[in-house]
Amino acid sequence: MKGKVFIDTYILIYIFSRTDLEKKEISSNIIKASFKSDKFYISYQVIQEFSNVMLTKGKPPIKKDDISSFIAKILEPMCSFYPYIDFYKNALKLR
Repeated sequence: MKGKVFIDTYILIYIFSRTDLEKKEISSNIIKASFKSDKFYISYQVIQEFSNVMLTKGKPPIKKDDISSFIAKILEPMCSFYPYIDFYKNALKLR
């Protein structure tokens, strides 16, 4: 995906940081930039990882409703890959 920028799960987690304010600011700026350009993207796996970390390891853990809202407003527009079962079947054929 030439010209595209993949946003890693940690970028999303740092948005909620209470201790590392520098990384929080950088992460926030990346997300703000993603609204101005279509070059930023994530995968469904990033959404899964983000949700799991924020529900179980977030300090304090984020409420499910807040995570759902963040996914709908911020992450869903950036998500460009939702696999179907055939994706996995075809991947196995390549081995």
